Amino acid sequence: RAGADFAEALELEPELALVRVGLGRMHQAHADSARAAGRPVEPHVRAGIAELDQAIEAAPEFAEAWARRGIFRHALREFAQADADFKEAARLDPDSVDEFRIPWDEARSALPK
Repeated sequence: RAGADFAEALELEPELALVRVGLGRMHQAHADSARAAGRPVEPHVRAGIAELDQAIEAAPEFAEAWARRGIFRHALREFAQADADFKEAARLDPDSVDEFRIPWDEARSALPK
């Protein structure tokens, strides 16, 4: 039902960033379930990134969208892109850094020195 609610909200306001971040969270939950069941997670991660791309386009000041996209990119081992997303999230909302500190540290440590 959550997916239908999000779809209905997007019909009313296609660029609603909060709804797109909610869809990103839903895709994260699907990816977590798939991982636990031994199924591929990449389709869910890519779908989440697509939603967050649109959220960022609609509201580039929305730090959570940047952080969540960074988490998805980290999951795909796209460390440079994840690092860039985390940096922007931290710039926009320095108080939120603890929420994504671990994947950000991992992404930074994976970058070429």
